Amino acid sequence: MPGPETSQSLEDYIQRIPGHEHFYDKHEGAVKHESTSQLQPGVLNRILFYPGSFNPPHISHLALLQHIMKSGSDMNFIATVIFPADDAFIEKKLGEEAEDFILSKEERVRLWRGHGRDAPFWTYGGSIMEWQAFKAELIQEVAKDGFQLDISVLGGPDRMVDVDKGPPGQWGYNEWVFSDFSRDIEDYTPGSAMKQLESYEPWTPVVMNRKKSRQAAETVVSYIIAGMYMTGPKNTANMLKKVPSMKEPMIEDWFNNSESSTSTAWVCRRKDSPKATMLFIPKVEDEEESEAPRTSSSAIRELIKNAPPGKLEGRLSGKVLHPDILCEILSERGLC
Repeated sequence: MPGPETSQSLEDYIQRIPGHEHFYDKHEGAVKHESTSQLQPGVLNRILFYPGSFNPPHISHLALLQHIMKSGSDMNFIATVIFPADDAFIEKKLGEEAEDFILSKEERVRLWRGHGRDAPFWTYGGSIMEWQAFKAELIQEVAKDGFQLDISVLGGPDRMVDVDKGPPGQWGYNEWVFSDFSRDIEDYTPGSAMKQLESYEPWTPVVMNRKKSRQAAETVVSYIIAGMYMTGPKNTANMLKKVPSMKEPMIEDWFNNSESSTSTAWVCRRKDSPKATMLFIPKVEDEEESEAPRTSSSAIRELIKNAPPGKLEGRLSGKVLHPDILCEILSERGLC
């Protein structure tokens, strides 16, 4: 049976599968997604699965995602699925602090989705068990039409040890992506290989090329503009009113500079079965974008507890995703 000859919308396949409602806001209906989430024939399409506590989601979470999409554009990530961890996981992780400040999964999902404007990624609101079943069926569904699809997991560098020491395949994924873009790694020298992991072969360098294609350029720019809306919605809206065609020059610039931009990443593979791969995409020291915004959810929670009355939204601006929505959530608790 010959494979497909043209690209197809990933969203069309998502909506065929029972449980797809977890990708959409139950109050506002389906979030419109960028047309760049297209399954390509003849190549391995990847979804970047980005799990995290996100209590609350902030600019460093977003910056890490943008860095991976920029530097890893030749890996053919056609979409990202954001997965805020289940409430039980957050409560266990925070322990006694959970009594002080914890956002529900529904609230953390809302902070990623924002106001329902165009977004190049989905935020999944179901449980981890529901996601595991859904992604398995999605891979099977697209394969019926000849498309190849796999899932790569994005994690902070602290997760490397967990993946290394855990039993192979325990999370059901065989490809992990890490970076030091928004969090430094202890005992790591930029430009060198990572520390040897117990269950994996030595790290080897690979050259990452920015994929020179119109679709790759559109995808990267859509993540940049989405980030502008998420961290500074009012300023971005005003900017686009003044320069409504701002997106096209950004796409042209990215497309035209793609061929000359390369970087070195590091890869290692698990020694035993089932086979698994870790990819480390470091920050680029000589690029302006390597100056990643650095903050943490714990620092944001501390800011929320100590902000003077009436000053919180201003202090959250530029630090968290959708500060207006977070302040609305907090106002219901008398904190904003």
